[in-house]
Formats: sequence, C-alpha cells, structure tokens
Amino acid sequence: MSTAAFFIQTPFEMICAINALHHYNISNYKFYIIKDDQGRLPQLIGIADQYGIEYEVVPFEFILRGGLKRAVTESLLFTNGNYDMVFTGDFRAALTDIYIMPFIRKRGKLVKLDDGNCTIDMLNNNISVLSSDIKRNRWWLSLLCSVKKIEVIYYTVFDKIPNDKYQLEINDMKYLQTQMGDNASSDEIMFIGTVPDSYIQDIHISINDYYSFLRNVFSLLKDKGKPVKYILHGRDKNLKTIEMCEEFGFEYFKPQESIESYIIRNGYCPQYISGLTSTALFSLKKLLPKSEFTNIVPKLDPTVAQSLYAISDYYVANEIEMIKLGITKN
Repeated sequence: MSTAAFFIQTPFEMICAINALHHYNISNYKFYIIKDDQGRLPQLIGIADQYGIEYEVVPFEFILRGGLKRAVTESLLFTNGNYDMVFTGDFRAALTDIYIMPFIRKRGKLVKLDDGNCTIDMLNNNISVLSSDIKRNRWWLSLLCSVKKIEVIYYTVFDKIPNDKYQLEINDMKYLQTQMGDNASSDEIMFIGTVPDSYIQDIHISINDYYSFLRNVFSLLKDKGKPVKYILHGRDKNLKTIEMCEEFGFEYFKPQESIESYIIRNGYCPQYISGLTSTALFSLKKLLPKSEFTNIVPKLDPTVAQSLYAISDYYVANEIEMIKLGITKN
C-alpha cells in the first residue's frame, strides 16, 4: 500500500489535497500543516477538521531542519525516505521541495498542488516572471529528482493548456462536487477579494491607484441593483477595504476557511460571482456551474500586465466573462 505525505501551507492547497486523497485513492497518509507568519493556520485547521483529516501542525523551521546542505546530501546519498508520494504546493516553492526531498523514497512521486494562477504562467511557459533565485532552486530540484528517479506530477485544476514539458493530472474536483447539495441559488453578487499589496506588486500600480480602481469596481457592482457580499481575503489586513464596503453598503466578512469549503459547508450558491482574477473564480466555476462569473481587470499597458491578461484570456475561454475598467474615475 502506497504511503503519502502532504505538506500544506495555504487553504487552496488544502482543498486540492483533499480532492487528491480521493483522486489517488490514498488511505495511508500524513498531513503536515505548516505554520508560517501569514496567519492562515485557523483556516487550514478548520478545513482539515471539516473533512476529518488528521494532521500535525509544524513550524516552517521543521521543513528547514538540518539546513539545505544536509537536505541535498541526504537526497543524493540516501533512498530510505518514508513516503512513496509527497504532495506540496506552488511550483515556485522549489527551495521548500528541496528540503522535503529526503522524505521521498527513491522512484517515488513528488506531486505539486495548485496555489494560485501562477500554474497558468508555468503552463504558458511564462517563467520569465520568476526570480533568478527561484529559477536556480528549480534547477537544483530537477537535478535531485533525476538522481533519485523521482516522478514529478502537477495536479492542477487548470486544464486545456497543453504542455509537453510537464506531466499533468487534472484536478476535476469531483469529490468536492459530490459534497455540494442541490441548493437554490441566492440572487446576490459575491465578490471575491484579493490582497492589495500583492495585487499592486504583480501589475505595477500604486496602492492609491488600486483603491481608485476598486472604487470603480464597487460602482459597477452597485449599479447592478443587487445585494453584494464582499469576501475578504484571509491575508487582507487593510482597513481601507472594509471602509469602502461600508461606504457602498456592501456586506463583508472573512471566512475562517477557504471560500470553496465555506460554500460547500453552508450550501451557499450565489447567482453572480465576481473577482479580480482570483483563482477562486476558476475553482468555484467547477463547483457552481450554473452561477454567472465575471472577472474584472484594470485597463493597463499590455506589456505591463502580460501575465494578468493571459490568465484573464484563459478564464474567458472557460466561460468567465472579462470586464476591463479604468483605474481613474470613470
């Protein structure tokens, strides 16, 4: 019987991991929830408890034990890892994977889980967005996997992007779909929030420009004449977002779990779902195929927003409408 270990840091990784348990028919497993400084631990524990997952909470230093040199040495010289399969998130986190390599048996499998739209960039061969350090770590990881004959699999919700460079397994979220009841839809707009600081860094705008753009987004939603529920991102600590929700009369809250698990647990089926190129737009499209989805993006120089627009075009191809709004007052 195959043994598996899951090293989980984010709520979406946890959701993907739970579906992976059923996709790969895994019964002998160990979950390590990695505690970092991002404040996501309550969400991760909440999701694990919801699905009856036994876990061990470990500090990030647990992964780094012994240092990088020891991890590389053990990976090259020893093959007595404890697990046939090891699941980790975010393909950019190659350094973490190097530290985890000693856990994997020779000829085992390293399965990468989604942790956002960066997977689309990878499949589109747009790795120019990666830093030189990440590229270097990915090179070392590839070398270690080759020496230990480790098979690397990308278990991803993002289908229909052919790329022969990578071995893909499609996460169809079928198990999670079975947890959805046949609930009546709610005639309201659910807006999926983002982390302002990360968002502006990705598209090279100022925080003032971001909130000017968000004001235009809120005005668009307000004009729909329907109740709006704003879902605060777990890492959004900017009070300006809440102030704007109150100004526009929008309900807002921050779930202590992923938005996917919240919707499943509460049988919540909003008729209209919108966001700012959030991964949740794509994952929820699989869970709520009858809802209407809209992705709102700022009007920017395409050379600056190349990744954002490529992801948005992919969403359009998967029946998620794109609306472009100006950053300044319309």
